[in-house]
Amino acid sequence: MTRVVVFELAAQLGIKVREINLKLTDLLQADEVFITNSLIEIVPVTTFDGKAIDGGKPGALTGKLMKAYRALVKKETSAKK
Repeated sequence: MTRVVVFELAAQLGIKVREINLKLTDLLQADEVFITNSLIEIVPVTTFDGKAIDGGKPGALTGKLMKAYRALVKKETSAKK
């Protein structure tokens, strides 16, 4: 479910999303990498196999998605009260 929500938020933010199969070496060539699940929400991946991904810092798009996801969770939590 979290993945679906992240895809929807990305579309709302004008971020293109596509689902493709990658090799592990592709991660090191990526501009940004993040992982998602219901417990951790969205977490940037800045290193892989001891090597930095794009300078070893979270990317701007990941930051936008994290902010939008947190806002959505906060809104839904407030609505349940």
